[in-house]
Amino acid sequence: MGNKLEDLKTSLDQHVFDKNTFDKQREKRIIEQLNKEQLNKNTNFFTLGKFYKPVLSLIALLAFASFLYFYISNGELANQPADPGPEETDKPPIEVPQETTSQQAIYNKMLNTAPFFKTVEGSYTIQNKEADDITTVNFAVDQELQSYYEHIQNNDSDIEIVLKDHEKMMVDHKKQTYTKTAGVDFEPELQAYSTYLYPKELANTYLQAFETWEIKQNEDSKDQDAVMIEGKKDTEKFRMEIMEDTGIVLGLTVWKNNEIIQTVTTKGMTIEPNLVADQFTIDIPAGYADTNAVSDDETVENNEEASTQENEEEPSNSPGDEPSSPVSLAQELTGYKMNTFDPLYNSTKEEVIQHLGKPMKNDPGTPQSDDLPSLTYEDLLIKFKGETVYVIQIKKAEEISEEELKERLQEYQYEFEPPALYNTYSYNYDEKPFEIQFHFGSEGFQHVQLYSGTT
Repeated sequence: MGNKLEDLKTSLDQHVFDKNTFDKQREKRIIEQLNKEQLNKNTNFFTLGKFYKPVLSLIALLAFASFLYFYISNGELANQPADPGPEETDKPPIEVPQETTSQQAIYNKMLNTAPFFKTVEGSYTIQNKEADDITTVNFAVDQELQSYYEHIQNNDSDIEIVLKDHEKMMVDHKKQTYTKTAGVDFEPELQAYSTYLYPKELANTYLQAFETWEIKQNEDSKDQDAVMIEGKKDTEKFRMEIMEDTGIVLGLTVWKNNEIIQTVTTKGMTIEPNLVADQFTIDIPAGYADTNAVSDDETVENNEEASTQENEEEPSNSPGDEPSSPVSLAQELTGYKMNTFDPLYNSTKEEVIQHLGKPMKNDPGTPQSDDLPSLTYEDLLIKFKGETVYVIQIKKAEEISEEELKERLQEYQYEFEPPALYNTYSYNYDEKPFEIQFHFGSEGFQHVQLYSGTT
C-alpha cells in the first residue's frame, strides 16, 4: 500500500504540478488573490446597500400610506348606509323631499318684517262685507330715508299722508284741508298699510297657536315666493298668503259660517323698488285750507265758544252740589270733560293720533269679528269701525254703585241693556255725536263709554 501512494505522489509531481510548482511564493500570491476577491465582494454589498436603503424606505412609506387610506375608507363606509344596489325596474324612483319653510320661520318673520327690506311700494284693497266697506291704501315706504307716503280711500275718507325729513303733511280731500307737522318721528307701523306690511298684530292674533293652522301648497299664487297658510280662529276660518322672504302679507280671506266676510288683496307689490323724491310729496289743490293757519279772530271766537260750552255742561262743584246730568256724572267719574272728545267724532286713526299723540298700543284688531281696531292711551281705549271712531272707552277715576247711579240720575230717561259682560246704562248726550254709557260688571263699575252708534 505504501509503495502505491509513493507512486501516486511521484506521478502527480511529474504531470500535474510539473509546471506549477507550489512553493512559498506561489502560496502568497494565492492568498493575496483570495483576499482581493473577498474585499471586492464586501464592497459590492455595501454599494448595493446604499442604493437599496432609500428604495426600501420609499416602498415602506407607500405601503403604510396605502394601509392608512384603506383603513380610513373602510371607516367612512362603515358609517354610511349600505348600498341597496341597483333599483329594480318595476319600482318608482325615490323622491328626495325639498326643504320647506317652517311655521316658526313664518311666524318670526311676520313679527318683525322691517329687517328684510329697505324699500317697498304697492297697494292693499280691504273689503269688509259685514261693514259693507271697501278701503284702498296705496303706499310707498323707504326705511333708509325714513320716508313714507299713503293714500287712503273709502266711502268716508280720501286722505293723503306723506312724511319726509321729519315733516308730515296730511291732505283731507273730503274736507279740503291740509295739515303740516314738523318734528315727526318715522313710525311706519302706525299707518293704514302697517297691518299687512308690518303684520305683528296679525301674527299674534292668528298664528300664535301653531296647532290651529298649517302650511299649504301655493300652486295658484302669482308670486312663486309666497307661502299659503290656512287655519281656524274661534268660529272663523282664514287663508293667508305670506311673502316668504320678508313676512309681508300679500292676501287674507276670512270665512264665517261658510261665507266670506273679509278679503285683503294686493296690487303692484314691489320689494326694493327705486323710489324717487317725487313719491314723497303731495301737490295741495288750490283752495284747500291750512288747518294750522287760524286767525286771531277765529282763535278768540273758538275760545269763547268753548268757554260757553263748558259753562253749559259743567255744573258748579261747590260743596253740597250734586251732579245734575249724565254729562256731569261722567266727568266726575272719569276726570275728563266730555267736550274734549267732540273733535274725535268721525275721525280716522291718523287723525286721532295727530290729535292725541302717539298711543301706547296700535292694535289692527280683526275687523271681521268683535275684535275691532283700536288705539290705547293711558286712560283711553278708542275703537274703530270701518275707518272712523266707533267707541271711546274712558277709564274710571271714581267708584259708583248701580243703585247710586240710578238714584242720582232718576229724572233722566235711560236704556238698560244686560249683555253677557256688562250691565249698560245709556243716555243721549244732549244731541251731541256720542251717547254716554255707564258699564257695570260683576266687580262693580267698570268704565264710561262714549258710543257713536255708527256702523
